[in-house]
Amino acid sequence: WRKKQDRGQSPAMTLSNYRALYEAGELSQEEYERIRLKMAGAIKSEMGVDASPPVPPPAPPKSE
Repeated sequence: WRKKQDRGQSPAMTLSNYRALYEAGELSQEEYERIRLKMAGAIKSEMGVDASPPVPPPAPPKSE
């Protein structure tokens, strides 16, 4: 399954298929998490969301 190319499927659908494999016991939690993290960027890109990590908000001003 690792070498299989999922052509024609959206990244979200592909991840859903991997989730089913995980739930069926064919993938370990570590394998599924690794796949999920790799696919997160593709899913965000497909949705038009910036895939870069969020910028933390500025620190509040110090009160004197």
